[in-house]
Amino acid sequence: GVPYEVIPGEPLDRNPDDNRRFLVRAIQYFLEYTARSREHSYVRYAGPEVIDGQSYERVYGTWGDGDPNDAFDQYVSYINLTTGRIEKIYYTVRDAAGFATGAIHFEDFRTIQGVSVPFLMSVTFDPDEEPEDYVHRMTVHRAKFSHDPPPARVAELSEDPSGSSANR
Repeated sequence: GVPYEVIPGEPLDRNPDDNRRFLVRAIQYFLEYTARSREHSYVRYAGPEVIDGQSYERVYGTWGDGDPNDAFDQYVSYINLTTGRIEKIYYTVRDAAGFATGAIHFEDFRTIQGVSVPFLMSVTFDPDEEPEDYVHRMTVHRAKFSHDPPPARVAELSEDPSGSSANR
């Protein structure tokens, strides 16, 4: 589809702006990230991290051999073990900005058809930054899946010294 912008009191702007097109694709990807992350061919446990008193377990995922490259983005998921949710993702942006990085913070989780969905997503430059210091912020007002989602799969993380992928 064509991205558009609604400005109160002005006609609808259906200009196929590349920045808007990229943001629409990125929003969709991050909303689907927990399912899409299963597609990573390279997954590793990245260890614990505490940010503002909250403990996270981190998982690194990408494609290829795992080394940074210009063909595949890399992702570090910050998992809150109390809730089981991915609450932050630190990522690269190869498609639009070469070797740029960013972080997305997921908040205001609501259950839609049995799936926990973040209704507030804030983009910052770093996962340590407060979501209120966002560069972009997206708010979901309504959500509904066109089909019932499949049952949730829970991954058990294990630190594997052999270097093989974490259990999925």
